[in-house]
Amino acid sequence: MVFLDGIGCNPTGSKPRFIARLGYRVTAPLLSDLDFQVAEADRAIAEVKPALIVGYSRGAGVALMVTDRVKPRLLIAPSLHWVSDGRGCEGRVVVLHSATDEGLPLDEARVHLLRCGLAAADLRVVGADHTMIDPPALAALEAALDELTKEGQPVLRHD
Repeated sequence: MVFLDGIGCNPTGSKPRFIARLGYRVTAPLLSDLDFQVAEADRAIAEVKPALIVGYSRGAGVALMVTDRVKPRLLIAPSLHWVSDGRGCEGRVVVLHSATDEGLPLDEARVHLLRCGLAAADLRVVGADHTMIDPPALAALEAALDELTKEGQPVLRHD
């Protein structure tokens, strides 16, 4: 899978490491904090040909702006305010977002999901804050990964 990080995050940070510890192959391109690096994400997706695209915060917005419109997405605490109206995604979209995210409030996230054409997104409210690294958030992340990789997609786990 391709993991797209948030601004100020490290592509080898806690969430990509957690996903890798679950046994998934994770490619996490380094995205500049100065812009949204959609072209860099597109290059990684073209090279890896992932069955799933995962994005955290700014990376979730990038995940919606990449050229591929079909691969399923897992969006974690998505920052979508700059994503084009109606952008949408033809693949399945699961969203994990905290009710107590002070930087990206849940009500605003719901508005942006609708504006982006993601009314059918599977929104799961979980987690203590925007970081989404508390045990309930990580359990929801693991469950969503398991679910999205079993829906007719190639197995992504490695031994």
